[in-house]
Amino acid sequence: QFGDWQLALAAYNWGEGNVARAIKRNQALRKPTDYESLTMPRETREYVPKLMAYKNIVQNPGAYNIVLPELENHPYFVAIDVTRDIDVDVAAQLAEMSLEDFRNLNPAFNKPVILAAADQQMLLPFARAELFQMNLASYTKPLSSWTALKVTKSETPEQLATRLALNPETIRDVNNIPRGMRIRAGSTVLIPKPPGKESDIPQYLADHGQLKLDRTAPAKPKASKPSQASANAKTTPKKATNSKTASTQQKSPSTNTTKSAKTGSNSGSGVNASVKTAP
Repeated sequence: QFGDWQLALAAYNWGEGNVARAIKRNQALRKPTDYESLTMPRETREYVPKLMAYKNIVQNPGAYNIVLPELENHPYFVAIDVTRDIDVDVAAQLAEMSLEDFRNLNPAFNKPVILAAADQQMLLPFARAELFQMNLASYTKPLSSWTALKVTKSETPEQLATRLALNPETIRDVNNIPRGMRIRAGSTVLIPKPPGKESDIPQYLADHGQLKLDRTAPAKPKASKPSQASANAKTTPKKATNSKTASTQQKSPSTNTTKSAKTGSNSGSGVNASVKTAP
């Protein structure tokens, strides 16, 4: 571009339009239009010489008493297939990486376990990928400490935890269940893997498992105590009209309680969330 490599590099740093306008200004003043003759920002003026210096060093480092490291011809990152369920922290440990660095490279793994059935890949630096494969071959502990459970009835995390002898906060945290919500029947939740269980989460749960939540119904209001007039009606004979009135007053609290309970049972609203770990 512009018939000159130096001007082409200047345009890469400064912009084509700026270089073209600088050339036109010099042409209008009948000045030369080469790189050295144009007026340009200091950054651009120094950019081209620095780039040319790097080129000369790489081409002939010995001329400048510089020793360049040997670089292998391979990608910097390697994608590794996940063939068994593996906890995120275990994967980071086998790659000899910090958990933070591993998550930065694999932000899609937002659950504590990476599912093999989901056909996922983890991204690792080339050198770490070799370490991962070597450490994996000699690893004898369980790779995953989580499994999936399909809930057969609507229940709160506390009820589910009591039934399975688990910590309710663990169920709530790993499945992102807000307080005041209950798990809808048919939902799939992640739970700690029972002792002795080594199988991976099955394909159908990895592909179709969903977590659906309902709001917990408010507690039923307590029935109000009978009024003094109702109590007297049971012990003191009165006229027929008065007895009928007392009977009506006695029934009204029961009617209100039933209506309120029905209203509470219909107040839930569905909330969907995916159990799968990563796109």
